Amino acid sequence: MKSNFKQLQDSFTKNVFTIDSKALTFRINIDEINKEIRLKPFHATLLGLLFNNHPSPLTYEYIEKALKSHKISCPDVTRLHRKMSELRNILSKMHPSLKNIIENNRGIGYNLPLNWKEPSTSSNTNIVKIKNSKLVSELKLIQGLIEHSINLTSKAKIIKHDNRFILNRIPFHDDLTSLTESFNKSEVKILKELKSHFTDFHYIRIQFILAKLRTYISLCRISEFAITKDEWLDWHKNEVQIIFQELQNLILMHENKI
Repeated sequence: MKSNFKQLQDSFTKNVFTIDSKALTFRINIDEINKEIRLKPFHATLLGLLFNNHPSPLTYEYIEKALKSHKISCPDVTRLHRKMSELRNILSKMHPSLKNIIENNRGIGYNLPLNWKEPSTSSNTNIVKIKNSKLVSELKLIQGLIEHSINLTSKAKIIKHDNRFILNRIPFHDDLTSLTESFNKSEVKILKELKSHFTDFHYIRIQFILAKLRTYISLCRISEFAITKDEWLDWHKNEVQIIFQELQNLILMHENKI
């Protein structure tokens, strides 16, 4: 099934790329820099198809069909290439490293880099690399809280709130109270164990990531657009694992600088 919301991760750099073709947005997380742009509808469709079809090429025929759905005719292949070049140019302006991510597989179609993969479902990639046993213990506890939050997300209903969409948290009040209290205790222990001045760069970045992680564990995310329950669950799973990985990376960087 094709998904409106899709994430891929560069297996070499660990940079993350997210397309939401329904919301017409493309977001990047490159070297801790987060940036989002709004795309034209046909650009969002093409990029969404590239993401969903990856690692297989998106054929010229499929691209032509997608353009026709937006009332854009392609009398010849040159016109099709121009439209793909437009998308390339937009992405390269967003970040220089995106200049050549859409590759022309001549005679077949277009594809994304083969080193782009689905984000790993394993969220303990770097836990084993962290030397401080107390930090490892708290990270493993948070890992359990994340799994619990994913389970709750799969059960929660999406409701409309102030013209936006949230999960109905009321039926899970006791669970969320326990999750949040446990997370808050782990946060205090992690920050204490870092033994850093409150103005330290990595210390502040870790505080920021922990705050983001809390919003997922507590089911406090907001969607500007109506999405299905399955799309919300995919969104939650992918984003929370990426943020947790970012937390581990920052703690590793902090340890390495000491």
